[in-house]
Amino acid sequence: LPVSPPASRALRALGLGGERLTEELAGAGYLGNRGAQALFLAVGDGMEEPVPGEQPLVLQHVKRLDLAAQGLANEAAAALAGALPRFPGLTALDVRWNSISEGGAHKLLRAAARHPSLAQVKLEGNPVPSWLRVRLAELMAKRKAAGAASP
Repeated sequence: LPVSPPASRALRALGLGGERLTEELAGAGYLGNRGAQALFLAVGDGMEEPVPGEQPLVLQHVKRLDLAAQGLANEAAAALAGALPRFPGLTALDVRWNSISEGGAHKLLRAAARHPSLAQVKLEGNPVPSWLRVRLAELMAKRKAAGAASP
């Protein structure tokens, strides 16, 4: 799957220490479902075979991913869920106003539950069943309560 030039520049900026996607992509750019899927497969474990001797990409410094209104659907959401471990410092994920439905949202929920620092996931404006929204809200509330309780 080809990655768009704005997505390539955004990935390069993240690799060089950026904390979030470039304004070009977050504001005026548009990934689309296949472009986002390709981007997150490239970041995550989507490669069929790892390249011998290469370390996996880890983007520790990324704190926020704003993917609102980027045309993401279930395929991109699944690839994003697989890539979340590559963003161990991520605290906020915004996937509002996309086309993510039950299958993609369920994968994101499972990935968010395993993520060490994710404290906010915005999913509004997607055709997601209410029970998944409730589970996600409960997970985030537990994270917030646990964070407030720890010194």
